[in-house]
Amino acid sequence: MIKKFRRIISSGTFIPEIDGLRFIAITSVFFYHLSEFLRVKDKNDYLINFNIDFLNEILSVGYFGVQLFFVISGYILSRPFANMYLNNGPKVKIKKYFLRRVTRLEPPYLLVMSLLLFASVYIVEKLSLYDALFSYLCSILYVHTFFYDVYPLLNGVAWSLEIEIQFYILMPLLALVYKIRNKKNRRLFILFLIVFTPIFNWIEIFDFISILKYIHYFLIGMLLVDYSFGEENNKRNIKHIALLSTISFISIWIIEICIKYNRNYKIFFEIFQMVPIFFFYYFALIQKSVKFLKVPIITTIGGMCYTIYLIHYPLISAFGNPLMKINFSNYSVLNTFLYSIILTFICIAASSLFFLFIERPCMDKDWIKKIFKKFRLGI
Repeated sequence: MIKKFRRIISSGTFIPEIDGLRFIAITSVFFYHLSEFLRVKDKNDYLINFNIDFLNEILSVGYFGVQLFFVISGYILSRPFANMYLNNGPKVKIKKYFLRRVTRLEPPYLLVMSLLLFASVYIVEKLSLYDALFSYLCSILYVHTFFYDVYPLLNGVAWSLEIEIQFYILMPLLALVYKIRNKKNRRLFILFLIVFTPIFNWIEIFDFISILKYIHYFLIGMLLVDYSFGEENNKRNIKHIALLSTISFISIWIIEICIKYNRNYKIFFEIFQMVPIFFFYYFALIQKSVKFLKVPIITTIGGMCYTIYLIHYPLISAFGNPLMKINFSNYSVLNTFLYSIILTFICIAASSLFFLFIERPCMDKDWIKKIFKKFRLGI
């Protein structure tokens, strides 16, 4: 059953750790949005309010899962370019590279945004036709953050997809760094960019959100690829590697909490945070030391991350608002638990269906050819 929900890999090589890392990123974002929704919308009066501030603090930085996605994207997209330049591998055909983006990711995105356009205007009547349509056009053209000072009106999470597409366009140019033949110089240059870009963003503040603000996360992925194709590709005998992996992972979130409450020192924490991010991904992707990331149910949910990311918040809002009118008990913690279970189940169920019937078919690189072939045969 799980195999039916496994993503189709165009390269033919399934790396479970990648989908495991996607699971961490998407669950972080999902529970961040869920906790924020419940915090704002739960207006019930309770006899007993339990103090769960510690859990709320952890969930409150779940937005950082987006940056973790950026690292994964940097790793995945740069692999074929690194293989071409460092290993004399197959040449990356740029036309095919961009066409794959259009056929793989655009259909689910356009469908979701079109449904939300209709719903926002004619069902919930949240936006006027003009505002919704203009926001829709900006979103599907990936320029919303350049025209608005707020996140996309139809689907707030779509802002990060604009960052992703900017990186996608820049990737062939950024990949030229792999043409630096000296391994040490090449890695030092990438490392310099990783440190320099946060400092640049701290000095020069722009009125819009762009890849400049987040490019260092993609560059970490590119640096990891460099190591994966180098001599370090052979597993090293690192003592206490499981412990180091755990410490690295926990450190990422502790530092993010520090950033949240120490904005004056944000730049220093942000640069320091790059260290545990790199090592956690290094242990996971190159050393293969994080066994949790290989568990089938984890990789399956992680493989559906794009679908979950696209539809989870509209689903939380659509089903959460009427659900919050039901008071299951006089205990806040019990209500919060039940609300969370119900909304999580709804999101997983809906995402599974959307993934199976919409996104997964688009993963087949020849899906368009197969459709035309069926029409020609009169099927």
